[in-house]
Amino acid sequence: MKRLWQFAVLALSISVLSIGCEPDPVDPPVEENFAPTLSILADNPNPNSTTSVFSSDATLDLEDNGRTIIYVGLEGTDSTPPLQSLEVFRNGTKEDDMLIGFVDQNGVEIAANNPALLAGDYANGFRWEVGLRTTEAFGTNTFEFVLTDDGGLTSEVSLVITTVEASTPLDVTEVGNVIFNASGPNMGAFDLDNLEMVSSNSTDSELQDNGINTDLPTASNWRQTISPENGAMMKVVDRTALGENYDFANVDSKEEILEAWDTGIDVAGSTDVVEIGDEYVVLSDAGTYFLMLITEVNVTSGDNLDNYVFTVKY
Repeated sequence: MKRLWQFAVLALSISVLSIGCEPDPVDPPVEENFAPTLSILADNPNPNSTTSVFSSDATLDLEDNGRTIIYVGLEGTDSTPPLQSLEVFRNGTKEDDMLIGFVDQNGVEIAANNPALLAGDYANGFRWEVGLRTTEAFGTNTFEFVLTDDGGLTSEVSLVITTVEASTPLDVTEVGNVIFNASGPNMGAFDLDNLEMVSSNSTDSELQDNGINTDLPTASNWRQTISPENGAMMKVVDRTALGENYDFANVDSKEEILEAWDTGIDVAGSTDVVEIGDEYVVLSDAGTYFLMLITEVNVTSGDNLDNYVFTVKY
C-alpha cells in the first residue's frame, strides 16, 4: 500500500512540473496610433496662387467686410495614416460650407464640404489653401481647424482675425488759422476750402465773425461769436457723446469728423461766446466736413483787431 501511494505522489509531481514548463500564450502585437499633426503655413502651398496667407492673428481694415476672403495655408500629416477629415469652425460653431473653399498644392479645387473628407492621396497628408469669407459684421472671429485621423485622434490649430471698418485719412491738418473781428480793418471771414481769410461779404467764406455790439462800451463791445454763411452749417462738438477717449489731437480720419458731426449740437444762427478749447464741425455747401479747435482768443481794446486762432482738420 505504501509503494502505491509513493507512485501516485511521483506521478502528480511530474504532471505539475510538466504544466509549469508550458510557455505563456503571446497576445498579438498592438499597433500604436499617434495623433495627426496640423500646422499653419507661412506661405501659400499653391505655387500657382499669388494670394498671401495669414499664419498668425491679424487685424484688417476693410471697406466692405462681407465681400472679403482671407486665406490660410494648412498642412496635415499623420505618422499612422490614414487621415479622415478636416473641419473648420468659427467661434466654436461649424462654418457654413458656403463661406469656405479648399485648393490643394497643385491648384486643384476641392469640394467645399465641412468637414472635408480626406480621401485618396489626401488621406496620407495634404497641403491646402483654405479660403474663409468674412461676414458683414465687423469684429473679432476665431477660426479653428480640426484634423481627425481614422483612429479618431485629432489635432487643432486656430488664429484670430479682427476686421475693422477702413478709415479715410485726413487731407489736411492746418494750425494757425485766424478770423478777425468783422468790424475791424482786417478781413472778418474765413474760406475753409482754401484756408484763407476773406472779406465779410465774400461768397467763398464758410465762417464769419459777428463784429461788435455798438450798445456796449468800446473796450468790451466785441461780440466774440461766429456764424456759418454761404450755405454752410455748423455744430458744437459734443465730447460727452464721443466718449471719454475722444481727443482732438488724435483725430486722424474723416470718419471721426463725420461722427463728431452726427453727434454734435446744432448752432442756431451763431455760436455762444467763443472760448479757447471750443470745438466745432462745419459742413460746407460743397459737402466737406471741417473739424475746428479754438487755440487762441485774442481780445484787444479800442481797435477791433480782436481775433480767434484755430486748428482745422478735414
